[in-house]
Amino acid sequence: MSTIKTNQLAHTANGASVYTLPQTDGSAGQVLTTNGSGVLSWANDQKGKILQVVNLTKTDSFSTTSTSLVDITGFSLSITPQFNNSKIMVLASGYISSQGNNHGAHLNFYRTRSGQSDVEVGKSYNQKATVQSQTGGTFVIQNLDEPATDLAVTYMGRLRSDSSSYNARIGAGGNGGDANIPESVITLMEVAA
Repeated sequence: MSTIKTNQLAHTANGASVYTLPQTDGSAGQVLTTNGSGVLSWANDQKGKILQVVNLTKTDSFSTTSTSLVDITGFSLSITPQFNNSKIMVLASGYISSQGNNHGAHLNFYRTRSGQSDVEVGKSYNQKATVQSQTGGTFVIQNLDEPATDLAVTYMGRLRSDSSSYNARIGAGGNGGDANIPESVITLMEVAA
């Protein structure tokens, strides 16, 4: 049997694309990647790898009587994906409350980017069911988002009240508020596709 040796491959349809192969064999599990100019090299498979993590802790509280969703001051976080096919794991948690009998607080979480419509990536609701002056509970948003871009994207919380007569509130624990209320946190993780 004969052996064919080459260090380049050309696209047969028009010959315009020429790929230069690496000089050595890769390690087990590695894949061929390109530099965008036709030079191929061995690289570790990145699929599922966490490429970057950004985090924000809100240290103060925010309240509104608006019955339309309003941006929560200090509760947004941006990330610039390294690759346009990366996924973003969105994790947000904290405490929302409402006041007044049978009135609720609504927290919605969005992805926003200049020139594009906002996309909802999660929501939480606290329904007041007693006659106490205020009640609330923790919220957790978890979503694996696909922004399909390598441009900066921002994830933000928006809050509204069921009634303009009562506050909807996102709380903060620690140094910025009641130590018994958990701090509000956003964590964004870029996951290789």
